[in-house]
Amino acid sequence: MYKLPVWQTIKDGYSFIWAERRAWLDYALGPILVIAALLVGIFTILGPSFITDPETLELSIGRGEIAQIGAALAIFLVVNLIVYVSFAVAWHRRFLIDSTMTSPRELLTWRKRHWIFLLRLILVALISMIVAAIIGFLISLPTGIVVAIAGAGTASAEFGIGAFIVFFFNWLATIILTYVLLAGLLLSFPAAAIEDDEVGFGAGWRMAKGNRWRMFAIVLVGAAIPTFVLTVIAALIIEGIALGFEVAVGASITVQFVSELFGQAITFLGIAIGVSMLSIMYRRMRDNVPLEATKSA
Repeated sequence: MYKLPVWQTIKDGYSFIWAERRAWLDYALGPILVIAALLVGIFTILGPSFITDPETLELSIGRGEIAQIGAALAIFLVVNLIVYVSFAVAWHRRFLIDSTMTSPRELLTWRKRHWIFLLRLILVALISMIVAAIIGFLISLPTGIVVAIAGAGTASAEFGIGAFIVFFFNWLATIILTYVLLAGLLLSFPAAAIEDDEVGFGAGWRMAKGNRWRMFAIVLVGAAIPTFVLTVIAALIIEGIALGFEVAVGASITVQFVSELFGQAITFLGIAIGVSMLSIMYRRMRDNVPLEATKSA
């Protein structure tokens, strides 16, 4: 049985990002500008209409404002989904096929592969929620009974902290087990990006056999933790820059836009890292795990 190399996969992923850093900028610059401009536009247009007292910044949200917020949120989510899917598909293709056959212009077109990618993304999200609910229930039921019995008639702060810790570890275990169980479904995303019709949910599930925990380790150590650290550092830097500009020249749209650009750059770098790792896992397992032969009629 093929065993996915964890550390080599992580190393290769970062080597690819570094080697393609100029290409990443070419691919990510447009999406970064679009999302940053959209965010600043929404805040600029809608923000002042909710403030009734500029001195206290007291908010007043009525039925009309709720409708505006709903419409703005819907537009933002749709645009985000389109932009993120377009970038993910393009970056998968950047890694998996000849770079001379791809370019940032692909971000401006929406083809069949994008619809398949989007449909699989929605299905995986729905499946994950259902599986997580089941796993969470199975984990929480026995621990909940224990906590309820242990805390009967107790209202101490120590018990509250203990209950919170149990809840946190239940939640963490649910997330981990859900990902490990469904890891194979993720292999269908790079397959969709390069129009590999042989690898869907079923084939991805079989390809990941014996490697689900390795896939989890690669995503956690190679993508999730570094992206989280970068996000925290970026947030601190953005807050520092924004505060410095506000003290010097006052709040402005320019400061907000620059801050959003920086934040979105980190976001798309994180996406590129995760997509690169997933592309490497797909290619290695696709090359080393034979698919079931199609039976002739």
